[in-house]
Amino acid sequence: MWKIEESIPKRVNKSGFDLEKDLEHFIKTEPALLDGESLLIIGQQVLVIGVNDKIDLLAIDTNGSAVIIEVKRGKVRDPDELQSIRYVSYVSNWGHDAFEEQANRFYAIPEHLSLLQRYMGNPEATYDGLVQTLDSFCDEDYELNTDQRIILVGTEIGDKVLSVLAWLNKKGINIKFVQLECFEDKGSTYIIPRTVFPLPKQEEMAVGTAGATETEPWKIDGKKWHLEKRVSQDTAALLSRIIDDLESLEEVEGTSWSQKFYVAVKADRRNWLFINTFPNQLNIEVTVARASIKPQAIADIMRIGVDRVEIEEKGQRDHVKTKLKPTDEYDTKSFQEFAQMMIDAFRRA
Repeated sequence: MWKIEESIPKRVNKSGFDLEKDLEHFIKTEPALLDGESLLIIGQQVLVIGVNDKIDLLAIDTNGSAVIIEVKRGKVRDPDELQSIRYVSYVSNWGHDAFEEQANRFYAIPEHLSLLQRYMGNPEATYDGLVQTLDSFCDEDYELNTDQRIILVGTEIGDKVLSVLAWLNKKGINIKFVQLECFEDKGSTYIIPRTVFPLPKQEEMAVGTAGATETEPWKIDGKKWHLEKRVSQDTAALLSRIIDDLESLEEVEGTSWSQKFYVAVKADRRNWLFINTFPNQLNIEVTVARASIKPQAIADIMRIGVDRVEIEEKGQRDHVKTKLKPTDEYDTKSFQEFAQMMIDAFRRA
């Protein structure tokens, strides 16, 4: 890292603090440090029975996948990824009770409750059990531990290890390396995160991986997949208008196109609104606080029949489904009023 002082580049010194210990704490405090990851941490230094070792951090992502996070002092070396595979093979056998037991232990520590509020993006969030927490944190259609991921963290990684990671990834092991470079300058510490593996759209750049592109095109260019393959031309125009109007709202933080059947919109660091795409119809789904929304109110705002609004009880919340068609009398002001109503009710859930 360099800084400019009086038009002269000056090198910023690498940090000298205890990387492994301190980075583990920093990641636990703010998982987005891992180059934007949204994670619910449920364990630190988790004992792995049978291998006599501990997982640095154990987390669950918004899809419900278990995430093994291994933090290394300096360079990630050959045995490190094998160690992580042993951990993930162990966790892959966990059922719901094992995850709940681990999460209960983690959140029994008072300081971890404040971290939960950070993970949830809600200063009033409380831990009332794993199921309720995951229902609020994860995507609408999440499934707990049907998949597992590995995130290796260090300051650098060798070419031999990268070759192994590429092979593991090709064989279906979801593994990622995040490089965290740490610098100090005048009493301040800076961390620069960068995903070194896998590279963005690796399927398009790697030799001999055209099959992956052909079989899962929504992961390569999800926007093209939904607008050109999933829906008709008229429905594509409607979907584009909806996304534009949503992204113009201050609370909305972005759109994810990478799922096969739906587009997800993020607010409060979580996916809060889902648009299921069909050739001639879009189904908008939001989970809201119980009894906070009435079907007729949505129908009146959107100028659609009340028969196209469904509210389903789900746990302690309501699941609102609204169906829109290209022939509807769509206008930006009405839709944004509807979206704001949904955001407010979502935040109360």
